[in-house]
Amino acid sequence: MKLHAFHTGGEIAPWSLIDPFHPKIGETFTVPFHVFLIQHDKGNVLFDLGAHPDLAHDPRARLGPAADDFDVRLSPEDDIIPQLAKVGVTPDDIDIVVLSHLHYDHCGGIEFFPRARFLVQETELRFAHWPGIYQRSVYVKADFEHPAKWRELRGVHDVFGDGTLVAYPTPGHTPGHQSLLVGLDDDPLVLCADAAYTAYNLENRALPGIVWSADAMVESWDLLEELSDRHGARLIYTHDPDHRTTILTAPGHTYT
Repeated sequence: MKLHAFHTGGEIAPWSLIDPFHPKIGETFTVPFHVFLIQHDKGNVLFDLGAHPDLAHDPRARLGPAADDFDVRLSPEDDIIPQLAKVGVTPDDIDIVVLSHLHYDHCGGIEFFPRARFLVQETELRFAHWPGIYQRSVYVKADFEHPAKWRELRGVHDVFGDGTLVAYPTPGHTPGHQSLLVGLDDDPLVLCADAAYTAYNLENRALPGIVWSADAMVESWDLLEELSDRHGARLIYTHDPDHRTTILTAPGHTYT
């Protein structure tokens, strides 16, 4: 089994997104987007999809007024399809897509993977259709209202039944957020997605700017630390500002 990481663009945001009391409050930084491809003997799996490629040329058409809140920076090359091509993979080669949650920067392009089964927590799919007003702008129904092959999960899910890829509910950011344990031989990883934006959040128990439940998020941080200790796994944060050193991307690097 091996894993490829792809940097798929990003957005400019204030440091208050990471922590309203962050030392860099008042400054901005580039929030990176990432997608991960796991190649397993039983199939090709994507963890998340990044943002929809239409955001590269007309964010307002897709996000509406929310485009004023999220300064998205995408180029056509950031789309997941040309990213996958770097390692010789096409959308038709993807068997399963595990979605951490359904915010627009994680589930764009569902319609481009007609063969894939989409694994999402049942609570997330329900909340995405009827989100609270405090998260309404980050759920874009055009992303996920497609006749996709949905598999609605209810708790921990072993993707191939062999313990190598296991999705764990990590609610807090959203009610149905999930993270993925990737049991690589040499470098086991936990793909946290937005269960924790950065190591700073988790280590300092610093709540970020977008939270569904503070209590659930702290419990999820406890779980992430437990998974890391139990499996000797590194925690990978999708939006890590230091991603150029913490997330080595394809085709230059392959995790095994």
